[in-house]
Amino acid sequence: MAGKIIADQIEHSTAGSIATNYVVEGSAKAWVNYTSNTTTSIRDSLNTSSLSDVSTGKTIVTFSNAMANANYSCPTACSNGDAGSTACSLDPHTFVTGSTKFNSFANASLADRNFNMVSFLGDLA
Repeated sequence: MAGKIIADQIEHSTAGSIATNYVVEGSAKAWVNYTSNTTTSIRDSLNTSSLSDVSTGKTIVTFSNAMANANYSCPTACSNGDAGSTACSLDPHTFVTGSTKFNSFANASLADRNFNMVSFLGDLA
């Protein structure tokens, strides 16, 4: 049976209260932790249906439920677990409501990384 709870505020017994819009608007709507080192695969995720290995250092993350628009925010992190120089970014030309492309680098060149993490903040469709 489906139900509905309507509340303007959530209160914790000792930590105080918060308006529900902070919970709804401030929560990640999707996230993924994956490897692209030898094979591209999801370790764990929320609202991520699949990954597509485009080429070395380039992966498309596809959402299970689309974002409301292409103006969402995406904090990223990647590493290979070593001391080498690592960076990651999202391709700004691929922001669409159903997916986006994640790029990872080693020493300024595209490279597959063992640890890739990205969160998606915004509104769901």
